[in-house]
Amino acid sequence: MVALATSVTHSVDRTAVLRNASLELFRARGVYLAEVTVVIPRSWESKGNWARQPLPRVEAPSWQQWDRADILIERGEESVFGENPFAVQYAGCGVQGRHLVVPDTFLRSYAANGEHAANWFDKYGKPHHVFLREWAVYRYGVFKEHGFPRDPVYPLYLPRSGSQDPNDIELNVCADRPVRPEFRNGNGMSCNATINLMNGLPLDHDCIPVYSVQHDAVEASLMSGLPSATHFCGSPRPHDQTLPTKHNVMCNQRSTTEVIEQHPDFHQRPRSGLLGRTRFIFVQEKAQVLAFVIQITGATMQHNRRNYILRALNQFLRSEAPSDMQIALVTYGTVASEIALRRASANDESVRNAVDAFLLNADIESGNSINSTLEDGLRSALEALNDTSEITERVPPNGFTKRVMIIGDGHLDQHFDDIVRHNFDIQGIRVDAIIFPSPEAAAAASASTTSFASSHASDGLTSGKGPSSPRRPMPKRDNTLDTFVAQTGGRTVAVDDTPIDTSITVTALQELYDSLYTFTYAGTSAAQYDSFSQIEQKEFYGKEQNEMVFEFDVDPTLNAELRVRLVGHDYGSDRPWTVSPKDILLFAPIGHTNGKKLYSPKDYKYVSTNAQFWYYEFKIPDPAVGRWRLEAKARKDTKQPIIVSSAAKPATDDDEPISVDVWISQPSYNVSLREEGLIVYAKVSKGSRPVVDVNVVAKIIPVSDQTETQMCIELKDNGAGDPDMTKDDGVYSRYIEGIKSIGRHRLVVEVKTEGNAAVLRGATVPDDSVPHTACCGSAVMRTALNATRPFARRVSFGSFFVTRVAREQRDGEVRAPWSIPGRIADLHVVYLQSSHGGHGGVSLGWTATGNVRDHGRAAAYILKRFDNRNDAVTQFDERGQEISQWEVEGSAPLPKEAGNPEQVFIKLANGISLPQYFALKVNNTYGVLSAVSNIVTISVLPPVTTTTSSIWGLGSSPGQGGSGVSGGATVGDSSFTDQLPSDRRGDLRLLPGQLALIIAVPLVLLVLGVCILIVIVAKRRRDPLLDKDKKVSTNDKSNATSLNALNNGTLPKDPNVANTTPVLTPSPVLKEGLSPVTTMAPHLPLSSSMTLDHVPMTIDHSISMSDPMNMSVTMSINQVPPQQPGGLSPVNHWPAEVLLEHYNRVQEAKQRNELPPVLSLQPGHPDESVHSSNPSVYNTIDPFRHRHQSGNTAPACQINGAVQHPVNTHGGIYSPYYGNVAPIVTPTGVHVNSSRNITHV
Repeated sequence: MVALATSVTHSVDRTAVLRNASLELFRARGVYLAEVTVVIPRSWESKGNWARQPLPRVEAPSWQQWDRADILIERGEESVFGENPFAVQYAGCGVQGRHLVVPDTFLRSYAANGEHAANWFDKYGKPHHVFLREWAVYRYGVFKEHGFPRDPVYPLYLPRSGSQDPNDIELNVCADRPVRPEFRNGNGMSCNATINLMNGLPLDHDCIPVYSVQHDAVEASLMSGLPSATHFCGSPRPHDQTLPTKHNVMCNQRSTTEVIEQHPDFHQRPRSGLLGRTRFIFVQEKAQVLAFVIQITGATMQHNRRNYILRALNQFLRSEAPSDMQIALVTYGTVASEIALRRASANDESVRNAVDAFLLNADIESGNSINSTLEDGLRSALEALNDTSEITERVPPNGFTKRVMIIGDGHLDQHFDDIVRHNFDIQGIRVDAIIFPSPEAAAAASASTTSFASSHASDGLTSGKGPSSPRRPMPKRDNTLDTFVAQTGGRTVAVDDTPIDTSITVTALQELYDSLYTFTYAGTSAAQYDSFSQIEQKEFYGKEQNEMVFEFDVDPTLNAELRVRLVGHDYGSDRPWTVSPKDILLFAPIGHTNGKKLYSPKDYKYVSTNAQFWYYEFKIPDPAVGRWRLEAKARKDTKQPIIVSSAAKPATDDDEPISVDVWISQPSYNVSLREEGLIVYAKVSKGSRPVVDVNVVAKIIPVSDQTETQMCIELKDNGAGDPDMTKDDGVYSRYIEGIKSIGRHRLVVEVKTEGNAAVLRGATVPDDSVPHTACCGSAVMRTALNATRPFARRVSFGSFFVTRVAREQRDGEVRAPWSIPGRIADLHVVYLQSSHGGHGGVSLGWTATGNVRDHGRAAAYILKRFDNRNDAVTQFDERGQEISQWEVEGSAPLPKEAGNPEQVFIKLANGISLPQYFALKVNNTYGVLSAVSNIVTISVLPPVTTTTSSIWGLGSSPGQGGSGVSGGATVGDSSFTDQLPSDRRGDLRLLPGQLALIIAVPLVLLVLGVCILIVIVAKRRRDPLLDKDKKVSTNDKSNATSLNALNNGTLPKDPNVANTTPVLTPSPVLKEGLSPVTTMAPHLPLSSSMTLDHVPMTIDHSISMSDPMNMSVTMSINQVPPQQPGGLSPVNHWPAEVLLEHYNRVQEAKQRNELPPVLSLQPGHPDESVHSSNPSVYNTIDPFRHRHQSGNTAPACQINGAVQHPVNTHGGIYSPYYGNVAPIVTPTGVHVNSSRNITHV
């Protein structure tokens, strides 16, 4: 199924690429695309506007839903991957993806040019090969077999095995022989592909291979991305298992052919017949005909539920139903199954009144006799959908999409008639269900859960008091309706309508509102241009209702027809309403100029019925972008909640809204928590572009068992591998841990950001010969992005039915087979290091996994080193050398909470042979091990002495994509001495007494050293200026000789004096305890002709206390010479005891793993007191820093090449990071930066 976005250009050929790809798939694997259904958006109007001649036959969609299409054709402008198609691949090997996204630019500029687009073929290959590659990723769950730029896990190229030459590389692609392409950067200029010996990764991140069909015609895997590739790797073509490709890591070294062959598509291969020809069917979204199937029984109509259903249907039909919708009404239960209202227009007021009258007057017979079942109601619904006797105008056969909506207790006999099921299938009727469990069903579910848990807990054992009690029968799973609904493409929503004082809750009414609207518009393209998306919702209880404040953000992509609604309930029509119209005010965003700033009661409508439900509703056609605020007060406290919600429609057809797509890893009708875990996924995107750095929370609300509490779980997009496959792809996921009851649970996902999120987009490539990066390595590159405004979304997935739960946990026992630590899939090299002694080390990093999948904290890591790669993959437990504590710099890493970064430095033995291979497993508190991580290969080590620029690539030329400033500092040589011989590390073990002695001796020495240091520091701090008078006379004499000699504690600069150790001398002002302000030379005359332009100065105003009139004021001016390159920074204005105290604070901050404080002065303080804080090491009035900035002041954030960087806006106050880039932490802990910092000193 192919669905087209509303923003896509009409004149795009959508069939040529699919036909050619189908033929190629048939030639390669013996299967083809037999039938393709193309769904046309309703906004495209008639087929004459978009179809090519001859015009195809267009039908109304039946089971097809726009948001569940296999292929989505989206607008290609600013796509993250350029014109490349890409699959939304959210799960592991062999699992089908969510969608295959094809940018319309791929069809316009690439595929439509055919054989004339030679430069496009050189970049990517033939169009159908490109499509087939991404189709294999989506359909068969394989991964790419090549590297990616800026990827530490799957690099573009590697050092050749056995070579220490950084220029000797080999590409990370699956091919039969070495490939030697050109290398260019994003500007199209040639660059050198070299290896950074400090980490074994590409030195120039922007230097990428550019292939050519003629020059690089090698036999390669279709997943390698080479333009000449035509087949998949695997038998009979060789597959390279040693390459660090994503396919090898995720599929455990299996070839793509082996994975593809296991798909059901290849169980019966049609090797004859139509020879790969594809049949295309065009359907266009049409109006809906909806049959309501409502259960009428004493149980389902309890607690005045009749009025609650009546209220929701009344609101839906009069305010939210599409104007061209037709409806029918069918009942079943204690009444005979019949068509209460034949098919008619929902826009007709008489039809709406007929629905109200029927529900109010429906007779419910006494007793529990059931006259008709849901199966009878579904048969009547089939008849009602096809009955047009009440329709006066002509109805075309395929002019409507047929839907059924069930409202009842959700019970459907498991021996459901196959004939009825078949009729729904062939007519393509979608069924949705709104279920509110009856007391009998809820009690049965609770008892079933109890018996299920007790049967597993007892496990056939007897108690200490007599024989064992008989085991209760296993619970009966009443999920037949859920199964049937899912098979028709529909969804189920279970409503929690637990009564409060025999009255239906307002929460249940709000859920019914949302369900009716969602079922009507879900699955259609209207979500992109003409349907409400919920922004936020909040419930107020008890005392909270006295002062209700509801704030929400309207963002630019969703700022049309804002709707704000308050829903409440009163216990009787004779009582005053809970909230008075006078107590509700809606405030528009502060600072906006268009529209009103305050909305009062005259701007909304008030609706009330005899069901004692009320709501207030604001409708604002063109709301301002920003934060809105609603304030309301309740006149009395109620047990019922008051619900406030906000929703809006997309702004324009051209700009896609930020949307959220939610799904789960198991079928919604059969969720088993025994064999495998449940994963919730939420894709946040703007069209085809991912939205990153947002807060995504999944809420699990139990419905069948009211004793279970609601769970809130934050979803992650960290690319750790289990469950999140790719970082920054906009797909947030998490395992759900803690569901304990069988039955239905409702899932709601809330997305929110305060403005720190961003929409990723593709960077502009000036040279057409340079290809865009394909999707996806370990992460999506943030080459360019657009910051978002604050926004929020709230999406209801519906309900899922849990059929099996994990048994009660005993001490040290695994609850379920899936309760194992998650596998680490992002193990990578942080840096390499060598030393004078000849042995160095490697720093490895990864993302911490949990004790159970991605939850909690694991017990330990098992890290091993191997001489053979196959041993690491297949015999991790039997082979390899486990890394001991003696081989780790510092202490062995203890697992952190899931999702946190981990890093460890491992010392390598002197003269160790290369390559070396590293892998690890995770051990949890149950003693269960995870699968083996990806394998890291160490095949090069850096030279003994390496400059900073060569380590970090800071001195590379712009043509090679390097960034930063070049530096000449060398990394300190750290010698790592092995504690034990390399051949005996795994054999020797220390006795407890020996280990205690080894620990105790260094501790004693450390304590003695600390005591000595404290004594020395105390003596130095006792009187830092011992020779006060002598130093005063010396400094005064030297400072009075010339204006060029500063009187502020600087070093004398005499070119005739030999280089000796400088001595820092404090100024007399500091010795007197005054503020560190420089003074004027004693004999400098003041005159009106004295020019002070462009002369930095400091002025010291002090009142002489010896003057009886207190009127004597002394002004001293000191001319400051220009700073020399070799001079000291203004940090020397401070006395030694202040610097020493600051140094101690820095050391304490490092021990706490915090950012070190920086010495600064309080800005604007007249006393200029010394403070230790983060802003700056410089005085705020320092003439070298506090200069007037010419031109306009830069904003807080600037877009430089579409990537935002923070900009200093505080004048002389600088952030802890000096320069254009953040400081780099080298292996020895040195912060490499061109600016001087007191912390570095």
